[in-house]
Amino acid sequence: MTLSHRTLTTLLLVLLLIGAAAPLSHGSSGGRTDSSCSGCHGSADNSVTITLEGLPSQMWSPSTTYRLFVNATSSVGGGKGGFSLDVSAGSLAGVSGSSKVQGGKATHVNPNSRSWQIDWTSPTSGSFVTFDVAANTANGNGQATGDKWKADSFTRDKATNSPPTVSNVAISPALPTVTSPLSVTYSYSDPEANPESGTQIRWERNGSPVGSLDDLTSVSVDDLEKGQVWVVKVTPSDGMDPGAEVTSDPVTIQNTLPTVTSLSISPINPQDDDDLTVVFALFDADDDPDTTYPPMSVEIRWRLEGVLRSEWDNQSTVPFTAIRAGDQWDVTVTPYDRDGEGAGTPSSVSVRVNSSNTPPVVSDVIITPGEPRTGDDLDVSWEFFDGDLDLVDQCTIEWIRNAVHETVYDGLDPLPASATTKDESWAVRVSCSDGEVFSQAVTSSAISINDTPPTVSAATLSPAQPSSSDDIILAWQGDDVDGDQVTEVSIAWFKDAEEVPSLENMTTLSSSYTARGEEWYASVQAWADGKAGSPLLTSSVMILNSPPFPSLLAISPTQPTAASDLTLDLTTMDTDDDTVTISSVRWMRDGFEISELAGETSAPARLLAPGQTWIVHVTLSDGMSTSSEFSSAEVVVGNIPPVAVIITPDEPKAGLPIVLDGSNSSDSDGRITAYFWKVDGESSTGSVTSIILPAGAHDVNLTVLDDVGGRHSTVITLVVGQSPAISGLAAVIEDGMVVLSWTPASGFPDVAIHRTSEGEGIEGTDAIGTTNLSSWSEPIHTIGQHTYVVVVVVDGQSAGSGVPVTVEITQAHSAASSAEAATIEDDNGLQWLMYVFALLTLFAVISVILLPRLRETGGVPVAEPSSTTHVVPSWEHLPTGGSYDQSGPVLLYAIPDGSRWEQQLDGTWRRL
Repeated sequence: MTLSHRTLTTLLLVLLLIGAAAPLSHGSSGGRTDSSCSGCHGSADNSVTITLEGLPSQMWSPSTTYRLFVNATSSVGGGKGGFSLDVSAGSLAGVSGSSKVQGGKATHVNPNSRSWQIDWTSPTSGSFVTFDVAANTANGNGQATGDKWKADSFTRDKATNSPPTVSNVAISPALPTVTSPLSVTYSYSDPEANPESGTQIRWERNGSPVGSLDDLTSVSVDDLEKGQVWVVKVTPSDGMDPGAEVTSDPVTIQNTLPTVTSLSISPINPQDDDDLTVVFALFDADDDPDTTYPPMSVEIRWRLEGVLRSEWDNQSTVPFTAIRAGDQWDVTVTPYDRDGEGAGTPSSVSVRVNSSNTPPVVSDVIITPGEPRTGDDLDVSWEFFDGDLDLVDQCTIEWIRNAVHETVYDGLDPLPASATTKDESWAVRVSCSDGEVFSQAVTSSAISINDTPPTVSAATLSPAQPSSSDDIILAWQGDDVDGDQVTEVSIAWFKDAEEVPSLENMTTLSSSYTARGEEWYASVQAWADGKAGSPLLTSSVMILNSPPFPSLLAISPTQPTAASDLTLDLTTMDTDDDTVTISSVRWMRDGFEISELAGETSAPARLLAPGQTWIVHVTLSDGMSTSSEFSSAEVVVGNIPPVAVIITPDEPKAGLPIVLDGSNSSDSDGRITAYFWKVDGESSTGSVTSIILPAGAHDVNLTVLDDVGGRHSTVITLVVGQSPAISGLAAVIEDGMVVLSWTPASGFPDVAIHRTSEGEGIEGTDAIGTTNLSSWSEPIHTIGQHTYVVVVVVDGQSAGSGVPVTVEITQAHSAASSAEAATIEDDNGLQWLMYVFALLTLFAVISVILLPRLRETGGVPVAEPSSTTHVVPSWEHLPTGGSYDQSGPVLLYAIPDGSRWEQQLDGTWRRL
């Protein structure tokens, strides 16, 4: 269907009119306060959820501000929105950054949220309040499309108010007088905890209301008179409802007792010839100033030095005849109420009576000495004068240090030196009495405490009985009462009462200045702060004889051995130049005295042994005294190491046993206990050892140890010649026999013949024949290649590896005669017998050696030694200080702790 141009124009105008009539979106940035969003966004959408939080759950309280929270949620994205809130009562207030109020309604500040805050203040009265809320959730596309909104209402009723109550209504004080204002006190309570507001207070005096005091909490003393009866009525209010009126208990204005004012004794400064008169005024607060009243009764009590004088009770005057100078008089006045209701508060005043006597005079107060030191007591003197010619009765003395009165020293004369210190300033104040009055106090001129020179409190010489070889030490103790440091002393020495100037200020008198028979003493004078004290003499000492002493006492040689004697090496001296003789000589060996050497100056070598410790003690005499015993330094007799000697064969040959002999080794001060051989890395022990070596030069090392651990090693080069060998070995096969021929080695005719097959060596094989001729034969053997080796035999031992020759046995050779075959069969039978013999020998070894061993261990191989057993690789690793024992079949080594070591076949040592 096609629309006409007029129809389209009409529709366009209608749409423009609708658009002009519709309001803007409530999500606008400026906020809107309309009650709905239908003008721009069409119908409400129930999928939008609006919540209003912050309201009381049921009822609101009057004049209370609540923080409200509007929240809108829907399926529209974008997070933008707006709201409008209107209330039927109370007032709204915007919250900064969230909401504002326009025309009494609240709306949002900007469109970028869907949660807003608003403050609502409830009305003072009323009941139901309606909250109309419209909220839009906008998608932020700038159009009215795609948004969702909704409007909702919320209601709250006013809370039911309960009137407040008061209790404990009372007037304070409970027993008032005209001098104390009245005040009301009470306790306020409200069921809803509403604050007190508008409470009514009504005062009644003698049963009549006092309108001028309405709602006042206190009554001034100007409104009070004795005998009035007051009550107060309180009606509480919380600003909404009044409570029940509560009346206090009545209070009655009590009588006020009179008081004394302007109390004094006349004259104020009485002398002993004046009467004492009490002067006072009375006051009663209950009196009307405009009314004349009869006089009040009073009670007057006089006291002298605190003691009641009853003869003057209720007398206003005490005559001068009853007083004297120095008296302390007190008067107490007690007023009595005119109504007979009791006594008022007593009031007292006191005076001291002065003397009419002419006071004495003190003058010329002086401290002596005028220039005191810290060690001086201070005396005080003064002049006393009395115009009435009265005698001095008593005086007060007050000492003043550095312008400060030191009360602890009051009355002291003299002031002890212990109270003063150098550089202090002291004065004294004196006042004297003639028995009635004291004079004016007079203060002396100040004096300064001067320094006191130091003293030497003690000086001694030590030793108290010195000999001519002793230095004499002077010890002294210096003191200074001012606390000054004693900086120096002057010391003078006196010999036989004559000063020796050259020894001035020495604290140690060297023995080089003294001689036997001289008498010495010293004088000591201390200095401090530039001042010298008095000198102090020490007790004298007498120089006694000096015993002789050795300048050299030693045993020679200092490193002895058992090969030489020990000799006393002694040089003596005597300080008094007396002739010195030896009084005694004692030789000590290992801590024990050798009696046969008493008095001897040497010890023969026959008494020495390695390891011994020797000391010699000597006592000397100079004819006047015998010295104490002097001791030499100890010497230890050293061990003379053994000497290792190696004897070898003249012409050792390779492949033959070579006997190495160390039995010619020696030890001059003991015995050799062990021999250790080392040749080409192989070790052995014993004084004689045998070894087989290849041809060439070999280092032979022998180390011998003696019975105290001394050792010595020697090394020789042993040149071993070639092994003797045959020459010209030839082999032929003749008549079924293998025939060998050779040229014998010179001097070594004996040979052994070995046979091997397939290129095997002769090691471990037995010889198939021996001879001392130059040829040998045997029947042919099996077909194949055979090697014959001819080895020279020396003393039953094969020398070297021999000379080989190879024989090839063919099929033709095997066609031997029957006699030859028999010979071969016999030879094979011999070999079988040798095999049987070897098996029997092996069985015997197992039976004799291994089976008993297994029986001892229960069939289990012997376990390794325990953790206390150690194995070392050679004798060099054994602990030192032990000795060797070669008396048995194996070499043993014993050390002092009781443990023993045994050498193993492989050269190692195991601790037993």
